[in-house]
Order: sequence, then C-alpha cells, then structure tokens
Amino acid sequence: MPCAEAKRVSHSRSTPTSDTYQQSIDASKARFTVAIGRFDAVTHHGIAAILATDRRICVVASGLAAVELEDVVVRGALQVAIVDEDSERTRLEHLNTVAPKTGLLVLAHKPSRAYRTATLATGAACVARAVSAEDLLAAVRRVAEGERVFTSGDGHQLAYRQIDIRLLTNRERDVLAHLTEGKSHAGIALALKISVRTVEKHSARITQKLGARQPVGA
Repeated sequence: MPCAEAKRVSHSRSTPTSDTYQQSIDASKARFTVAIGRFDAVTHHGIAAILATDRRICVVASGLAAVELEDVVVRGALQVAIVDEDSERTRLEHLNTVAPKTGLLVLAHKPSRAYRTATLATGAACVARAVSAEDLLAAVRRVAEGERVFTSGDGHQLAYRQIDIRLLTNRERDVLAHLTEGKSHAGIALALKISVRTVEKHSARITQKLGARQPVGA
C-alpha cells in the first residue's frame, strides 16, 4: 500500500484542539497526494475513509487549520487540498496564487448555482457533501489532473476551464464580487440597484464565460 497510516504530529501554531496528522512515509510513491483541511469529526472520518479505499491516493496531512494547510501546500508537491465551505474566498484565491499547481476542492452543503459560480471563480473546484464515495474519488482525481469540476449531490458533474477575468464586463465583475461574498441574486440586485432578472442574466453570462463543458459521461 503506497500510504502508511497517518500519525499525529504537533505544530507550534496549532490550537489545543487541533487534530493535525502527518504521514510518516514518502508520499512521492503515490500517484495523487492529498491534504485535508479541518472538518467536524464525522465528516473528517468519512473523507479519510473514502480516500483510503483508493491505493493511488496518499493523504499526506489532515485535520489542518487554514495556516497549517497553507504551510503544507507551499512546502510540498501537493496535488489536492480538500477544504470546508467556510474557507474564505480570499484564502482560496491566495492558495491558488502561491501554489497554482495544487488543486483546491471545496466540500459544500447543497451548493447553489451562485455559490458554485463564485467558488469556481476563485480557481477552486466544488463538490456537494452528499456525493457518493465514487463521485468524491472521481472529483479528487480530476482535480489532481488539473481540472476544475462541480459535482452536485446527485452526482451530476461539470468540468470548467480557467476563467479569464478580462472576459467579464465591469458589471459582470461587480456581480461576481457579490457572488463570491455569498449574496443571493436578490441581495445583489438591492446592492447594485438593478433588477433580480438583470442579476440572473449577468450570473448566467459569468457561468458561460467560466467555460462549462458537457457533463462527464454525457
């Protein structure tokens, strides 16, 4: 097996409740190297158990707080970092900037179309927490290979190309900025003093410019 069982290690910047783990083996032997951010205990156990079923995946560290995750991402040749939906947009953008070769995969509860658009715009992929084990593994592998994907709870998957912000109009950039803050279409309409229908049109164009391709398997 390419990945030995993880062992707990201490980090000087860890909080007292931190559950940080580090692999004691050479992760270069694995095809896909993954780090897991901080989740609740049940979710963390589920992610780790699913990843452990694929012999090609090596979890090099898990239970990481934001600063610890950044340390791991910057320090090693990591292919995928799995993070919680509470991760700040600026944090995702920063990680994508300092380690562009590391794919970011956000696990979210019932991600809306607006949330999906906003997350993908940061350079991260997005997967609903309700996906099957098979779909989660597929998403991890695709992200490791450089794709950005969105997988809904029913397993419907879309792949996207990298967005070029220069393709967006000034108003589309305004709408995107609000989307990345998690605002609803109604909230954006109120903030920009435009109609909800107009916001919906801008959001649709942004999604189109993200480059949605055919669903996997379609």
